[in-house]
Amino acid sequence: MLNRKLLAAFVTAVVCYFIVPIFFNDFKNSYFAIGLGVSIIPVPILFTFGILASIVIELRTKHIFFAYIEHFACGLICVCVLLLITEWDIELFLFTH
Repeated sequence: MLNRKLLAAFVTAVVCYFIVPIFFNDFKNSYFAIGLGVSIIPVPILFTFGILASIVIELRTKHIFFAYIEHFACGLICVCVLLLITEWDIELFLFTH
C-alpha cells in the first residue's frame, strides 16, 4: 500500500510542476522558476502529510466512494491552507482577460 501511495505522490508532484505555472499571471517569462517555487512548499507536505492522511483515510473508511470524498476534501483543505499562507498571484480562471 505504501509503495502505491509513494508512486502516486511522485506522479502528482511531477505533473503539478508542469501544470501549476499555467495558473500564474507571468507564466510565459518564468515558467520553470514558478514550477520550482511552487514545488518547494507543497512537495514535502505531499510526501509527509498527504501520504499519512491517505493511509489513515484508507484504513478508516471501507467504502470507496467515501474514501474518495475524504481524499478530495483533504486535498482541498491543503490547497486552501497553502493559498492562505502564501501571497501568490494566481488567476483562478485562465479566460478572465
